[in-house]
Amino acid sequence: MEGHNSLGRYHHRTREDIRDRRKKPVMLFIHGGSYMEGSGNMFDGSVLAAYGNVIVVTMNYRLGVLAHYGKHPIQ
Repeated sequence: MEGHNSLGRYHHRTREDIRDRRKKPVMLFIHGGSYMEGSGNMFDGSVLAAYGNVIVVTMNYRLGVLAHYGKHPIQ
């Protein structure tokens, strides 16, 4: 559906937006939480993307006891 993203939030788009080929800055958001809690999708980056005219990228990583699973033990 035009004007909606996968979460159902409405974003107004015009033909000029679609045809805009200029490069945009990229903002990478890595959540905090001391390896105990949090996720990249806790924060809605669509506001920054819309008003800041940037591409927002979020990421997730393992938390808790499995955060470093598979790494060699410290000797």
